[in-house]
Amino acid sequence: PYEGLFTEERRMPARDLAWPVHPDAVAWFLPMVGHHVGGDTVAAVLACAMDRAEGWQLLIDLGTNTEVVLGRRGRLIATSTAAGPAFEGANIEHGMRAAPGAIDRVRVLGNGRLVVGTVANQPPRGICGSGLIDAVAELHRAGVIAASGYMCSRAECEAAGVAPRLCERIVEPAGAQRHVQLDADVTITAQDVRQLQLVKGSIAAGIALVMRHAGVGVDDLDGVHIAGTFGSFVRKSSAQSIRLVPAVDPERVHFVGNAAGVGARMVLVDARSRERAARIAALCEYLELAGHAGYEDAFCAAIPLGEAP
Repeated sequence: PYEGLFTEERRMPARDLAWPVHPDAVAWFLPMVGHHVGGDTVAAVLACAMDRAEGWQLLIDLGTNTEVVLGRRGRLIATSTAAGPAFEGANIEHGMRAAPGAIDRVRVLGNGRLVVGTVANQPPRGICGSGLIDAVAELHRAGVIAASGYMCSRAECEAAGVAPRLCERIVEPAGAQRHVQLDADVTITAQDVRQLQLVKGSIAAGIALVMRHAGVGVDDLDGVHIAGTFGSFVRKSSAQSIRLVPAVDPERVHFVGNAAGVGARMVLVDARSRERAARIAALCEYLELAGHAGYEDAFCAAIPLGEAP
């Protein structure tokens, strides 16, 4: 419901912002595309050189508000999806930010053994966004979580031939929701899976509508750029397995880290980059999802995790 007071580039003395810098320093604000698609997105597009690309490029800047930009030379379309804070651990039973001790990697080996990795190799004390994506993708691949997001019971998994070592990790406490034990103190619950589905459904729906608006198919994408600090830690195969990222050739999927920060530095040191940023903002079309006639159908279609294993 919020709209910015301005979208054009702004420049002002840094002292007016009470920043602890040199009193003669100048603060630059990059131009914005629209509300929720700000100067950081323009900077990321600049850093990825999408405005100069001959083929179609897709930028996904993962976060609580995930910006999606589709474009190439001569045309750019952007939207913002309300992904919510699940990637940062909110609304997840044992969720936490990517701090030491957060489970950030999960693997299910062929013999059913479940292996986790943690930030800074500290003892597990919670799970962060990349770990959640990994866990759901791996459990889906192993047959514990259905494409619909349903977490199967131990009896159902045993009947389906899921490895006994993995079946033993499925816990069904009386009066509580079913969960999978990742570690002695960290679990992933059926509700956690649903929260991830809602987040990725919102993002995938935004991607689908932007591509539909441009008349671009998955096979037309020359590259997919996943940006954001969080995006740097997501495993490519897991993101594609749960349909968070389009099913393009994995070689075309690139993790670009803090692309907004790179673009901001480019603008600060190069006047030509500043001119390009202004052109990017002017060229970029904003696609509003709120009230979009096709959003509800696109969102519902994006909820499933993918084909059943």
